[in-house]
Amino acid sequence: GVLNMTGVEVTDNSNAANAAALYANTGATVNMTDCVFKNNTAKGASVINTGGDAQVTLTDCIITGNTTSSYGTLNVANGKTVFKLEGATQVYGNKGGNVHLQKGDAYVYTLDGLTQGAKVYISLHKDRIAENQMHFTTVVAEGKNPQPYCFSDDDTYKVAMDAKGRLALVENTGLTAPEIAGKALKIASDIC
Repeated sequence: GVLNMTGVEVTDNSNAANAAALYANTGATVNMTDCVFKNNTAKGASVINTGGDAQVTLTDCIITGNTTSSYGTLNVANGKTVFKLEGATQVYGNKGGNVHLQKGDAYVYTLDGLTQGAKVYISLHKDRIAENQMHFTTVVAEGKNPQPYCFSDDDTYKVAMDAKGRLALVENTGLTAPEIAGKALKIASDIC
């Protein structure tokens, strides 16, 4: 089914499992514009959890002040979900992670629709940080540059973009900007 929401504030919800605000699964299309999500709490994915081939688009939404013990605030659990963040969407200041990345899943976070005022923090799975791996995050349209609006939750990693406009989080130990971009290109080519 299709869910369209505009100008809605979703606050103070809780769930002992996943997704205090919304769970989108196979066949679901969710479009949210000018929405605010705050003070929601869940064990996993405190605001939105998705799976299957769901399509979720957030435009000019603010997601902050939410709490989870795992899997961030926005999470793709499995499947071929397309998760689009557009306009001046802000995902930051959420305890337990923001946009959550799980390596190896078949989904795409699309960030090329972000515009001035956007602020998106990307989180790594804590086990993968410990493994000291590089992480591929998203594929974006060539010629777009979401990088100024995207940040890493972990200071060890920086957001970088390769020559094809693909975003990656790369380890930042003493690297210059060109070296970070070069590593992003290698990560993207190795994984894709």
